[in-house]
Amino acid sequence: MDFFIKQYTRKLDTGKLMNPLLKGVSYGIIIQTDLSAILHAIDLADSVRFLLTSMNKTPAWSKCQNLPPNISCVSSQDIKIKCNNEVIVNLKHTSAHLNYLKLFAGLDRNSLSMRFFIIAIVWICNFFIASITDTALLRNKGINLVTDPFGVGLIGVYDFGTMSPFTMVDNAVLIFAMVFIAMAFARSLIVRVLYLKLTECVKVDLAESPHYLLFAILPLSTEFMDAHKIFVLYIYLYMMAALVAYLAMFTSTMSRLLHSEFCSVKTIYIIGLVCFLGFIQSLPLTLYSGDTMGLFFGLNTCTLSLGAIKVAIVMWVYGVQKFSTDIQFWLGFEPTSFWQNLWTVLPLFLTGFALQHIKDLITFKQIGQIYTAMFWSLITFLVVIICMLKAVAQCIVKNNLAGILKSSYKHGPPEIEDRKKRRNFDKVAQNRKCKHNCLILDETFDCNHLPLTFRRKSNINNDSLTNIYEAGPSNERHRTSSVLDIANLDAQK
Repeated sequence: MDFFIKQYTRKLDTGKLMNPLLKGVSYGIIIQTDLSAILHAIDLADSVRFLLTSMNKTPAWSKCQNLPPNISCVSSQDIKIKCNNEVIVNLKHTSAHLNYLKLFAGLDRNSLSMRFFIIAIVWICNFFIASITDTALLRNKGINLVTDPFGVGLIGVYDFGTMSPFTMVDNAVLIFAMVFIAMAFARSLIVRVLYLKLTECVKVDLAESPHYLLFAILPLSTEFMDAHKIFVLYIYLYMMAALVAYLAMFTSTMSRLLHSEFCSVKTIYIIGLVCFLGFIQSLPLTLYSGDTMGLFFGLNTCTLSLGAIKVAIVMWVYGVQKFSTDIQFWLGFEPTSFWQNLWTVLPLFLTGFALQHIKDLITFKQIGQIYTAMFWSLITFLVVIICMLKAVAQCIVKNNLAGILKSSYKHGPPEIEDRKKRRNFDKVAQNRKCKHNCLILDETFDCNHLPLTFRRKSNINNDSLTNIYEAGPSNERHRTSSVLDIANLDAQK
């Protein structure tokens, strides 16, 4: 839906021309994107720091060092020995758990200075990557040499000039989906194999957050596999590459959307402001990077809820039939009834998933994380409600309260002529067909063409075209045809 709306309007904005209520939802989505970018930046900084400490011959998580005498610690080698003797070790007593607490829960001066330094480097690098223009990253003439022979369309959120007109059914979308799913299955399989191998020797009874899984459980589990260094390099190098791409994409998306609202400010300044605010907001979370489950719950719940509201406004207020007509006008094909019915009930499905997240949050054992998720959800929906009330107030001031449910006449393609064609577009006229399969040369909708058949059989054996003027009984004299028989004239000569 978002892909088509961006392709149809040829711009990235809040969608207020489609419906005024979408502006508040878009600002709520910007807030979720901001939090997601901050969490990605923290994970990227932790991955860099963790990978640097893993380059030693003996990684820090596999040995016990510089620990008070009253703390029991079991190194990875001791875990293997006990595992061979069928002795299960608690994860709380392993060197990986203690190393995780030292890296991410310690508040000593050296640890804090290192965290702040790396997170600053991450946002500075993100500024330079996100500020690169699209034309510098994607050279159309070079990409066409690869994409044209294989029929892969040039799809891009911002590359509107060369985007394939069939993005919704393009080969590139299918290829991207298959590759994405295959890589997701590969990652899940690797993580599952490592986790199952670890549970054979270690008892895991802690609340497993994604951060703890990445930086405590998975490094320890690689010690039980051959070539564990390769696993470590693959996991964290892959994370770093993916997080850099995601962070740059989020920053670029937010900056371009904000630039559509504040056109007088250059994009480079908005990117710099977004990166600076992201760095400032990352500092408090950097102190407690391993304790962000509440934010994850709040982020997922708000994302699903805002997605349900956005789809409901588009499909119910704007109209699924009108949306389908836009697709038919712009792409040349009409969505089937299956897709239209699916789009109609999609807000209900998203609402159901959001309620499931709320149910999981209520059953969460850590009360502090529940309050964190509730606080984030409250801030998000407060911003959304304020923006929606502002849009309603503007309609009331204009004495046009019904305008809150209507789209602007400027909504649609950027060219005025295309918008006029869309307003005059009639899918009935677009799909009309004559049942007699004859050529229609006029603009009439109805088919008045009768089949060229004779009601009676003629007694004349001549196959000339003059037979179509035959009239009267067969024993009567035929009328003289006004059509000259060229064959008879030639015979007379």
